[in-house]
Amino acid sequence: MNDERSFLQILFDISFKELITLKIIKTLYIIGILFSGIGAFYLIITGFSNSFFSGLLALIVSPAVFLIYVILSRVLLEFIWSVFKIAEDTELIAKKYKEQCED
Repeated sequence: MNDERSFLQILFDISFKELITLKIIKTLYIIGILFSGIGAFYLIITGFSNSFFSGLLALIVSPAVFLIYVILSRVLLEFIWSVFKIAEDTELIAKKYKEQCED
């Protein structure tokens, strides 16, 4: 029997036996990059809609804003990844300890 469960089976698992966050974290990072790009583009558009000089300023500042948002989303997702990996490792340690105690 195959122990691999589908994404939808894990998503609708009410018992929360498997964590889905680690499976979708790459997708969340890509979404974060896309939103950062959209935000930087929006900054440029609103800058030029106000005046030419504010548009030039936005054109200069927007790459830094983009990088800051990407860095922040990466750090947040790495923190979340670490917390979930700690939870998984703690579960494995608890299972091994329980097995040793039963012997």
